[in-house]
Amino acid sequence: MLKLLNLAEENSSMLGDQSSSQQQSSSLLAGMEMVQAEFEDGTWQAFWRTTVDDVPTSVVADELEMSVNAVRLAKSRVLRRLREQLDAL
Repeated sequence: MLKLLNLAEENSSMLGDQSSSQQQSSSLLAGMEMVQAEFEDGTWQAFWRTTVDDVPTSVVADELEMSVNAVRLAKSRVLRRLREQLDAL
């Protein structure tokens, strides 16, 4: 979750606004809820397990029966979309 909070901090820094940690967390959670609905469950799980749970990509690939590359791509797609959503907020 720390990586995601860093993403929210980067977003607020770009805006020149030093928001509180609580506001950043709220924005992040709202953005995540909106973005999650746009992805299939496997894609979201690959993102969540590697980013939030900090599980190694190879372990997540085995758990989800995906290739390591597919897990990396899923994580990248979700993070890119999440950044776009946070920019919009």
